Amino acid sequence: MSNTSWQDEIGRVVWPLQIIIPALVMGCLFFLAVVTFMPPLGPAPLAALMGYVGLGFVLAALIAREIAVRGIVGRGRRRIRAGTFPPLANSPVPGLNSQEFLARTGDAGLLYSVYQARMITGAAILEGAAFLMLSLFMIGRQPWTVALAIALIAGVALHFPTRASVCQWIEQQLRLMSEERDLGPGGAG
Repeated sequence: MSNTSWQDEIGRVVWPLQIIIPALVMGCLFFLAVVTFMPPLGPAPLAALMGYVGLGFVLAALIAREIAVRGIVGRGRRRIRAGTFPPLANSPVPGLNSQEFLARTGDAGLLYSVYQARMITGAAILEGAAFLMLSLFMIGRQPWTVALAIALIAGVALHFPTRASVCQWIEQQLRLMSEERDLGPGGAG
């Protein structure tokens, strides 16, 4: 199978991911509009403290995001290499037969599933942190909380996949899997 064929197949199934990320961003932006234009809830005696506690949660979310995304990718590559990656119960795109998709894409199709999980998990963690900071802005009206929320929303938007970026990521993972296979069982597990 040539690289072009799996790239063409993957290119045809990227569109659902191109809907998910803007939907996550729009949800955050709608909530941003609500908290910006609604009247203050009143004095919140612990607003400053709540903001800093929220900042701690955001830092914890960023660390958890990194661990989760790396874990998804590493585990996915290991399972694909070992031949134990679970069969796709659902196709990456409604109406597309998952077995036919995998027959045409091979390991690249399985890596596309890993990419989906990695992208959605990473974006959702940032989205949750953004909602937290927007909620804290609604309560305490501290400008830095809304600024951090906007930065987190931008982080969600940066997850937007293009055909080229998805194929490039898959090519990188295929190279890593090849290198890991060359290292053998005692190599990079």
